[in-house]
Amino acid sequence: MALLTAREAAKRLGKDERTIRRWIDKGILTPKHAANNRMAIDEADIERLELRLLGKELAEREAAASLETRIEKLERENAAILARLALLESRPGQQVAPPRRVSGEPGEVSRPRSARERIITDLAVYQDIPPGSRQATEFAQGHGVNRVTFRDHMTVGIRGEFVDHLAVPKPNKPRETDRWLSPEQQRAAIAFWERHSTDWHLCEWTQCPVCPGRRTQNREN
Repeated sequence: MALLTAREAAKRLGKDERTIRRWIDKGILTPKHAANNRMAIDEADIERLELRLLGKELAEREAAASLETRIEKLERENAAILARLALLESRPGQQVAPPRRVSGEPGEVSRPRSARERIITDLAVYQDIPPGSRQATEFAQGHGVNRVTFRDHMTVGIRGEFVDHLAVPKPNKPRETDRWLSPEQQRAAIAFWERHSTDWHLCEWTQCPVCPGRRTQNREN
């Protein structure tokens, strides 16, 4: 094998000559003495170091790629959670497709979604639900109506009349739906209860489109 000067070794490894000399000082490279007592480095040592550096670089790239993938996954999961929280706080998020307006028909059965479709839907599943909407179960229980009874009001009806609502496919369960009521549908649901003599009471939600006004009227009367 040939002997290389520090400058030649630096060029071979794509490093600065000062880096080569630091490696010599640290014992990473062991110099030899060529003619006229000049310091030189065995080419075989440079080749071995070159392979080590290449392996280290590849490992770092793989680690960075793996870390980036994990970060992206966490960001998607975090965004999905934030979208859900925003919806529960009546601040609708973004959605790819609008929910279906239904009056008693069963939820559609959809094909299994790809991973990409699940990510898109999970991040943006509630775009067209209006501000002030409430989940049907929470709405019913908040007004003292059994959730199963209210589900029948939406899906079975009474004497051919149904409670109008929004049916949204669940992000992770495409065969199931979440049922929601816009402020207008909440008012219509209470009118439905009153027409069909369903027992209910005022709820404690300050943003309810019906109950705060009813309390005011009761106090005035």
